[in-house]
Amino acid sequence: RTSGQIELLKRVLKAEIEPLVPYQGQPRIAPELQAVIRKATAKKVDDRYATVADMADDLRRFLRGEAVMAQPDTPRQKALRWVGHHRELTLGLVLALALLGGGTIIWSLVQQQAALHRAQEHRQKLSHFLLEVGKRAQVIDARFMYFESLLERVVGSTIQILAEGSPRPVPVFTHSDFYDPQRQPPDMVKAPSYGLNISLAHMSYKISPGIPRSQIEPLMQQLEPLRHTLRYITLATHSPEAPFLPKAEADALLRDKGVPLVWTYIGLEQGLLANYPGNTGYADAYDARKRPWYKESLNQKGTRWLSPYIDASGRGFVMPCTLPMHDAQQRFLGVAGLEMTLDYIKLNFLEIKDLPGVTASYLINEQGQVVVSSDEKSQQFAAGILVDKTRDLQPYGRPEVIAQLKKEGAGYYEFREGKKRRVLAYYPLRSVGWSYLVEADSSQLQGNPLQPSP
Repeated sequence: RTSGQIELLKRVLKAEIEPLVPYQGQPRIAPELQAVIRKATAKKVDDRYATVADMADDLRRFLRGEAVMAQPDTPRQKALRWVGHHRELTLGLVLALALLGGGTIIWSLVQQQAALHRAQEHRQKLSHFLLEVGKRAQVIDARFMYFESLLERVVGSTIQILAEGSPRPVPVFTHSDFYDPQRQPPDMVKAPSYGLNISLAHMSYKISPGIPRSQIEPLMQQLEPLRHTLRYITLATHSPEAPFLPKAEADALLRDKGVPLVWTYIGLEQGLLANYPGNTGYADAYDARKRPWYKESLNQKGTRWLSPYIDASGRGFVMPCTLPMHDAQQRFLGVAGLEMTLDYIKLNFLEIKDLPGVTASYLINEQGQVVVSSDEKSQQFAAGILVDKTRDLQPYGRPEVIAQLKKEGAGYYEFREGKKRRVLAYYPLRSVGWSYLVEADSSQLQGNPLQPSP
């Protein structure tokens, strides 16, 4: 026997099998077929097929492309084999998934585009809102500054009259004269715009308690020419042309319709108040030197808008602008002032009637308190009521807005209130040192239509 035959017998005795090698040029032997062969030729009987029929079944499975018992499929092989047996269904699923994925991407892009459009539209509406609020703030600021310039004119005329004028034998009327039909000015008339009797041709003088009329009447006669300046100033708050209207038309404007400025007055240190238009609305205890507008103006420099207080003549809450008076030697003479009602400020300054979405507007002072708001109710008080303190002001309800307002001066703040989105816009009023603040419902804002992109 040759050595090769001996080696072959040894392998047979050991049940060793030659490696499975395909014929030259033939494809590789499938792993499943190799598993069938290894199981059929296993060294241990228990590891072999129990019967030839079992082996034949496994071969038939192999030929059908199914998993064989000799080598069960892994999950990955099961999936691949299922795909191989269901090519058309698999292709359909792949196409469906591709369409679904593509549709999802398209839907996502559409949603993103819609979100971008909504954001752009919101920015456009917000810009329009901020622009309109800014424009109104400029109008308010200009009006306040205009009133201040008129008050400076009053002060200049008063100082000149006190320095250069002299008493003249002309009729003058104290508040008690206005109550007496025998002594009141001849033009006394009921004025619907004021709700009381006034004189449009004369001032009324209120002498502080304890001062005899005979002592102060020369000063009243010296001041009497000032009534022309005060009438001019009062009419000028309506329009630049109003002071030059025919007297009857100007009187009808002041008496029936009313003008922004309700009172112009001079409070002198000697204990005398000169007021235009002349009116009956003073109690005997009235002393101009004890009124809020006078006391709070003693140490100020320049014009200043004060907190609202109750008008002694019955016009409800009024907001005064005051300016101390000093002569050429810087001696204190008194305080000049003019007043607007809060109702007028609310209706003509604060509200932006043609701007959709606005819910409320405010004037906020340096301390973050509400001086006046558009949604507060009007209040009326009987003539002669004296309340020698300013109105108690309440802080604005959002401290974070006030902090942002003090830091930035101008800007806006957006927030959610329940399910609604709100926006606040605020701008400084340089003339008074306050801020104009407007609240709006974001969903109600409107703007110019968006222009299509090129």
